[in-house]
Amino acid sequence: SMMSDPVPLLDGPRHDEAITKVPRCLSASCAVGAGLGLAVAKTLNFTHKVAYNTAFVSGATAGAALSTGVAAHVCKESAGTAAMQVAAAFLCEGFQQVVHNKFCNWLFRCGCTWEWAGGWNKCNVRNAFGPKCPWCVARLSISWTTDCLPLVFMLLVFSEAKARRSPFWVQLLLPIFSFLLLGTLVAFCFKLASGYPYFIGGPVRGKDIMTD
Repeated sequence: SMMSDPVPLLDGPRHDEAITKVPRCLSASCAVGAGLGLAVAKTLNFTHKVAYNTAFVSGATAGAALSTGVAAHVCKESAGTAAMQVAAAFLCEGFQQVVHNKFCNWLFRCGCTWEWAGGWNKCNVRNAFGPKCPWCVARLSISWTTDCLPLVFMLLVFSEAKARRSPFWVQLLLPIFSFLLLGTLVAFCFKLASGYPYFIGGPVRGKDIMTD
């Protein structure tokens, strides 16, 4: 009897697509889960710096772990790949917690600074009169665009760079660049919508140092 020809193995671009499809599915789940976890943590309304910083990082990491675990099971992906995605979520949110306030001040000249140097204690939202930073007064229903959205974007960019086998330094720097780029675009939309007069440049107009 005649034997049928074996099914050819995938090679070339089709092979690359096959081996990166599942990680992308996993990364999308991780990114969305991290963003939702951060959004839930924000509803706790902690006021102490250590408490809310810890809650934000923990919420994002827990959300990423839960969604990535489910996706890894469905997609039959390895535990190591899933753990890498969760670690990326932890690091991206940790980075965001470190730089967010200082970045806010760079954008809006509002007086926010590093968390260990006072955070937003001297932000102009604490002034009785005058313009108030639109990021720092944003309601929970829209403030997710200032932190949850950049977190999701950072994770998607990191995972895409990894799926494309970019150099390690590119995988590290692209999420940071994406955070700065998206954050600036979101901040500009806030400026336009609120009519806030200051944006990138000029003297800092923080608490009790208002100038015309």
